[in-house]
Amino acid sequence: MFLTVGIAVYNIKEKFLRECIESVTANSGDFEIIIADDCSDNGADGICAEYARRDGRIRYIRNEKNIGIGAVRNKIIDEAQGEWLTFVDGDDAVSDKLCAELFKLCDSDFDVIRFE
Repeated sequence: MFLTVGIAVYNIKEKFLRECIESVTANSGDFEIIIADDCSDNGADGICAEYARRDGRIRYIRNEKNIGIGAVRNKIIDEAQGEWLTFVDGDDAVSDKLCAELFKLCDSDFDVIRFE
């Protein structure tokens, strides 16, 4: 596995969560998606589980209790199988070329790539 895309989720509205996951899954290449739900209580868990059932690249993790964004991202880091890792917030949409662009940059001699 070359790249892990981590999506942290906590009570994201359905419209935004679906747009986020669909934008990431529209990418191609050797990558996995880890969706980590921080104990949402608005139905986001069902949406995340639905996408994980439909797409083999997605692993879905749901916390037993709310632990906060920092701990959720650390959990994604612990679970990641990719050589490289990027985070997407659960209410963001990304380009369908995100992974392809990251793959190009990862061939360089960088330890960290930061987007602003």
